[in-house]
Amino acid sequence: MLCKCGFCFTPEMLAKTKREFDSFAVINDKAYQRFLKRELEVVATGNGQDPDAHAHAVARASAHVGSIRVCPKCSRLLFLRPGTRAGEFYREVYQKEEGTY
Repeated sequence: MLCKCGFCFTPEMLAKTKREFDSFAVINDKAYQRFLKRELEVVATGNGQDPDAHAHAVARASAHVGSIRVCPKCSRLLFLRPGTRAGEFYREVYQKEEGTY
């Protein structure tokens, strides 16, 4: 995912333990009850007895989760809707104004 200022959120950068940027999970209000149900499935399958069932439960729950990433270069907020991939869609939500922190 590329910010308008040129900063690139590469997969390698996303995998780092200490990131250069902040990010936040986003769940649509309309899908929140479904997300909670899927999260309970994750917990129920997390006992280690069936790793495939657990992986499928995680995948189903994560389909409801998007993210907001804060560009460390220009402070834009980049929005990734739930169910999309990093390269498919983003939109500028906020751009830092002069004189603010």
